[in-house]
Amino acid sequence: KKKLSDEDFRKSLLSKNLPDYYAILQIQNDANPDEIKTQFRKLAKKWHPDRKQGDDAEKKMAQINMAYEVLSNPKRREMYDQHFSKKS
Repeated sequence: KKKLSDEDFRKSLLSKNLPDYYAILQIQNDANPDEIKTQFRKLAKKWHPDRKQGDDAEKKMAQINMAYEVLSNPKRREMYDQHFSKKS
């Protein structure tokens, strides 16, 4: 899969249906990078389509990957936090 460019990511922040990436990864908003990585690995093991059958596993894994891609990148996480806090 192709990674989201910074420009595409900025555009996605304008979406009305912006997902709660913290909820997807089941972490607190102030989680540190190690906590994010640990939780990502735990969920990736649980939801990987090779380990879990069903269409929902592939969809869930895509959400987990996107959440990790955003929250593990300090620049994107900051942009996400700024936009998400405005939507609350």
